[in-house]
Amino acid sequence: MTSNDYWHFEGRWSPDGEKIVCRTQPGPGLDIDKMVVLTLGDTTRKYLGSGKKIVWDPDGVHIFYILYPLGMSQFVVDVNTGVRRVFSHSVLINAISPDRTAAHILSLDSLDQRMKFVDYPSLTNERELGPPGAGGASWSQNGEEIAFGYRADSTKVGNDIFVMKKDGTNIRRITYQQPLVSIGDIHWSPYGSKLVFVANRLSGETPRSYLYMVNVDGTDFHRVLDDPTVYPCDWSK
Repeated sequence: MTSNDYWHFEGRWSPDGEKIVCRTQPGPGLDIDKMVVLTLGDTTRKYLGSGKKIVWDPDGVHIFYILYPLGMSQFVVDVNTGVRRVFSHSVLINAISPDRTAAHILSLDSLDQRMKFVDYPSLTNERELGPPGAGGASWSQNGEEIAFGYRADSTKVGNDIFVMKKDGTNIRRITYQQPLVSIGDIHWSPYGSKLVFVANRLSGETPRSYLYMVNVDGTDFHRVLDDPTVYPCDWSK
């Protein structure tokens, strides 16, 4: 879908699987990147301005993002019209449930290590789900389960993937892999049987990022790509 820009990364599929919003850098040595909307089967591009930490609203019309190079406020933009507005100065939405009733939020307080959720879109009824220090929540596409990363053993460097019911019950560990470091960008397969994620794996002294996949029952853990330059991933809808 891309060929004439220098970099494309942080690609996120729209809920209907027809569009991808990603960040693009227009040329070597240029630090400022822009968000661009790519439509399957169409060479037309729509640029939405600078932004990062892209999150689709399940309505398929809006995306949330942090204004690059700032980052203390979250904005929302209509991908069809390009109209944008400030959404919040106090919280950052990290994920939204498929039924648009709940959201996983990130606190602007770096010392707050709880995994917090609120009702959406009111941002009320804040509650903590999962163990302290967990993060990176990702809803299954049927909205019934949430995957997240957590370091269960404080004596280890790496963390692992866990899954829980959407109400925070029935927490179970999926991976037991070392020396994985900083597991993140977790995404569910469309039918909820697999998880794909990016993780750093220690290679000598330098951590390298690779793309991995695992069944939700913990079996068939394997590396998908051997290229140690993987950027945030997403699963098509």
